[in-house]
Parts: sequence; C-alpha cells; structure tokens
Amino acid sequence: MRKIVLYKGLSVDCDNFTPTDYKTFYSEYTNKGKGNVGNKLFGQAVEKYITNDYTSYTYVFYDETNFIPFATDINIDEINENYDLVLMPQANIFCDSELHRNLLKMWTKGIKQFKIPVFVIGVGIQIANSSEISALARAIKREASEFIESVFATGGNISLRGYQTKQFFDALGFSKVVVTGCPSMFQRGRNLHIQNQKVSETDFKPVINGNLSRFYKSKFTKIFTDYKNAVYIDQDQTAPILYNHCFFDNLRKDRNIFDTIPYNCLKLIAENRLFLFYDIQAIFNYLVQNSINFSYGTRIHGNIMAVLNGIPAFVHIIDSRTEELADFFCIPHSRKMYSKNIYDEYLKCDYKKFNTTFPKLFDNFEKFLLDNHIIDEKLEDFSLFDNKISNIKWQNPQIINQNHINSLFERIERHKIWYMTYDYLNHYSKIILSHL
Repeated sequence: MRKIVLYKGLSVDCDNFTPTDYKTFYSEYTNKGKGNVGNKLFGQAVEKYITNDYTSYTYVFYDETNFIPFATDINIDEINENYDLVLMPQANIFCDSELHRNLLKMWTKGIKQFKIPVFVIGVGIQIANSSEISALARAIKREASEFIESVFATGGNISLRGYQTKQFFDALGFSKVVVTGCPSMFQRGRNLHIQNQKVSETDFKPVINGNLSRFYKSKFTKIFTDYKNAVYIDQDQTAPILYNHCFFDNLRKDRNIFDTIPYNCLKLIAENRLFLFYDIQAIFNYLVQNSINFSYGTRIHGNIMAVLNGIPAFVHIIDSRTEELADFFCIPHSRKMYSKNIYDEYLKCDYKKFNTTFPKLFDNFEKFLLDNHIIDEKLEDFSLFDNKISNIKWQNPQIINQNHINSLFERIERHKIWYMTYDYLNHYSKIILSHL
C-alpha cells in the first residue's frame, strides 16, 4: 500500500465529501481560509487521481496564522518513517511580491525536513504578460532556485502549468522539467470532448465569471441585460455579501454602498442570478441541470469547470497565468473582450483543436504520474472517488443574506435616480481626484 502525504495549501478546503453548510460558511471561510473555489477544483482533482485500491493518504496544511508550511498532527519524523512521498498541488507561487518570496522561503525550509520525495504538480508563474518572464527570473532568482533545488534534493520532481512557466524555469537553469498543465483538467478522463454544435440565440444560456470590478463596465453588464438566462458564478469575492450574518449591520455604518456592492452585482443577487458555490460537484450539477451551454470570463478555473462538463468556454485573458493554461489546452481565448456580443463570441468558438490535442495532453500528464511512481496504473478508473461523490446529496447554496439583499435592492429601485447618481459620483470621483 502506497502512503502519500497530500499537501493542502492556502485557501483550499480539505473536505471534498461533506456538503457545505452555508449557514456557517462565512465563519469557516474567514477562520479556515477556504478562499477561492478554483483552488479547490485542482486540489480535488489530485485527490481523485490517488484515490485507488493501492494508495492511502493523509493531509498536511499550510498554517497561515503561524506561517508553518506543513502543519499536521503527525510530526515530520513519523512522515519520513511511514510515508512514501509528499504531493504538493500548487498554482501561481512564482510571483514578484514580498508575500510570495516569504512563502517560497517557508516551503523551502519545510521541504528540507523531508527524507521522502516531494512532488510539486501544476506550478506556475504570475505576471501580466510573457515579456516579464526574464524580469521575474531576475527578481526572485534566489528564492525560486532554492525552492526548486530543495524539491529535487528529496528525489522528487516538478511539473509545470504551461510554457511561459517553462521559459521561467529555463531562465533559472532548470530545463529538465515537464509541462503538464493544470491537474484539474484531467478528472473527466482521456475522452473529454467539446461539441461544436451551436444552439439558437433563444436557447443561449451562458454562465459568466470574473472579478466584481467588471460590474462597473457597461460592456460587461450588458451581457446580463441582453441575455436574461445569463448567470454569474463567483469564486470568492461575494462571500461576505452572501454569507456574513453581520455584513448588512456593518454596511449601515458605511454610506459607500457601491464601493462594496456594485449596483449590477446586487441586482443579479436579487434576481437569483449570482451564485457562490463551495462544492465542486454542486457546481457541476448546476451547469448540467440548468442546460448551461457557454462559459465566458476571466477566471480560468471557472471556465475549466464548464469544459469538464462538455460545455464550450471562452477565456478573457487578463494575465499570463490564464493565458498559458488556455494556450496549453487550446481553450479559445483573447485579451480583448467580445467584439459584437457574447453570443457572437460563442458562435465563433471552435473546439476542434482542443478535441484533437486533449488525449495527448492527458497521456502526458498520466506519464508524469507513472514515471514518478505517484500512481501504478493508468488513470482510467475513477470509480472509487466518483462513487463516493455520487452518493452524497449536493445542494445549491442558500444565500443567508437574501432578505437583506432584496430589501436593499428594492430601496435602491425606489430611489434609483438618486442612487445611480451617487454610484456614478462615488466611483468616478476617486478617479478624478487621483489625477488632480
């Protein structure tokens, strides 16, 4: 029996098998750092790949409060004596910031305590565009190199998110690494296929993702005006608005309403068109049961969730992190927002290249796991994990503050002219003042 230590990092919830209780969600969110549900997607995927008859695993965590890299009830000596390897799913940890430098130092110190192989999977860089790769390599060369060397020193290995990260590793002098993409993409198996057949505009039901700041952009909010079937699925930002019992008590003390809740965001919540799920399977079920047929936005994992369910997606690129993943998996993307309207972008969306290349990318990822003895058999049977998931009753999230939101929205609608003027002045006066 292979015994694996599975690392659960910042903002990733370890429990994939217990439905979220949204009544207590916010206190758990703040106290345990649940954070971005996109991180949970690739964390769950890695757990799925090692759920088999010949593997057992236990969790270690990053303790954000005490800055401990591998917090667990089991001490390091016990891990070294009784476990075979450490598995670290990671995302954009190579970034030019003080926080990320400190994280790299922390992980390096922690990894040096292991006498068993450490494997880092799907790691990547965080920059605005590819022209900044060399500058990033110079800026964090010491911290990044020491982290990479500490992994290799254990006898472990590293797989990369995409080819921009590969250029970064080359610049640091670590050329013998493999690009596997994000592990989240392979959890539906080798035969994942996206249909190119289009629905009529009448039947068009898009799901949108992004950042709440986008709700200040008229071209973005026009999507929800033009398509009444369009819904928005958030990954983290609306948690206090939806689930913090004290949010509206605190809001009454602050008149800058639209700094906290963009008007069009509030409108969608009141219309039951904005959701923040924290159960991956519940998101999957929602997409399928509601006949969603297109995904659009800046959040790469929000779009990947759609693709995993056979739904075409288009990524609006805002940084290298999303760009290199979209490039690697041949997911349609652009740095420009849609030209005419979102339905027009949907009609142009072509998944032929994705369908052609995906089996090869799956085989490449599988080979990395096999070559490094993380698994012993091909990734063809996910039944143990899937059966456990399928036997759980997943539910759509219940918005704890729905009554408060509805009441606030009704008040705004009654005095819409005043509020919209206030919204405009409140938001844009800051821009005007910053240029004085």
